[in-house]
Amino acid sequence: MENNPTDNPTPPTEKSEPLYAAFVQIRNAELAAHWMRYNTQFAINFGLLAVVVMKAKDSFVSAHLHCITIIGSELALIWLLQAVQSKKSMNKWEKHLQIYEDTIARPEHRLFQKVAAEESKKSRFLRNWQNLRLFALALPSLCLIAWVLVFLSNSNLLSR
Repeated sequence: MENNPTDNPTPPTEKSEPLYAAFVQIRNAELAAHWMRYNTQFAINFGLLAVVVMKAKDSFVSAHLHCITIIGSELALIWLLQAVQSKKSMNKWEKHLQIYEDTIARPEHRLFQKVAAEESKKSRFLRNWQNLRLFALALPSLCLIAWVLVFLSNSNLLSR
């Protein structure tokens, strides 16, 4: 049996549209998971930091402040590393989508290619500012610095 063009009536681009939709869904699910993890870490870190700052002198927190500050700084570091890794993962999926768009997709499905072209025209600072990348890394960094300051003030190292 010969492989004639009439044997395959569906063009390759129509067969690949569900693949494109799957790529977009995976990328969007990764984005939703990133912000869910980010918001959870925000609530945990700043909630624990607020408890430490508002502590009573004879409370459990005051008695175990050294241990709590170590745990808090570890949580802030985990949050920072998680934010960096999530951004890398989202960038990976966006690159997969761009590769797909370059090789298979129809012109109307070239969303990420168009966005990448627009983004490349902006400065690196502006691009990161508008994508909330700087903000997403600033909060965990500030929280980590706050935990270090609480630890140092508890250890009386700042008063010297």
